[in-house]
Amino acid sequence: LPRLTTRPKHIQQLRQTILNLAVRGKLVPQDPNDEPASGLLKRIQNNKEQLISERMIRKDKPLPPVTEEEAPFSIPRTWSWARIGTCALSTEYGTSVKSDHTDNGVPVLKMGDIQDGKLLLGGQKKVPRSIDGLPQLFLKRFDLLYNRTNSAELVGKTGIYLWDDDAYTCASYLIRIRFGNQLTNPVYSNLAMNASYFRETQILPELQQQCGQANVNGTKLRNMIIPVPPLAEQYRIVVKVDELITLCD
Repeated sequence: LPRLTTRPKHIQQLRQTILNLAVRGKLVPQDPNDEPASGLLKRIQNNKEQLISERMIRKDKPLPPVTEEEAPFSIPRTWSWARIGTCALSTEYGTSVKSDHTDNGVPVLKMGDIQDGKLLLGGQKKVPRSIDGLPQLFLKRFDLLYNRTNSAELVGKTGIYLWDDDAYTCASYLIRIRFGNQLTNPVYSNLAMNASYFRETQILPELQQQCGQANVNGTKLRNMIIPVPPLAEQYRIVVKVDELITLCD
């Protein structure tokens, strides 16, 4: 560890090493008693169908299964590759209403508020509570925000919202990803989307540049893939990553 942490840039490399080990199943041991991810994904799909029938979420176009050729690397046999749109309950663009400095209203998170997988609160402009899109576009605890439009090196930044429900919303150049927290650990999904493989294999090949800005839209986001461990292992991974990242901090 001392050899790896003599300079600040080494710490960032160490953080990425931790995330890359985590998403490859090399950070914590697998437990043969865990429900395989294939069974978990079936339960996620059944849950989504139930919510669609209750009109709690909208029905999206079905996504194709992940092929062997698409997988960027091998994963443990109890894991599965899955598309974000398959795992998530919904993906929504934020509000396009212009925000302003005002005492009243709902604070709007923007792309600059995403830093190192987290969201920084404070100083946000606000929109009136009466705008179209609210209350649907209120953020809930454990929502992920994905930056779809920015300079090429910043497109794809993702952060997790860890504060009160219905206190913030987000701007339209962000996409809110909401998971069913009973069947998914969103903290794991956030760290998977912040691992270097995700940028290299899922974001960079899809970048579209126009007028000095790069974009990866919501349709492409839903088709991006992440490695899904059994649910119990997702929690073990999050605990170990938190422990190691705390050492880095």
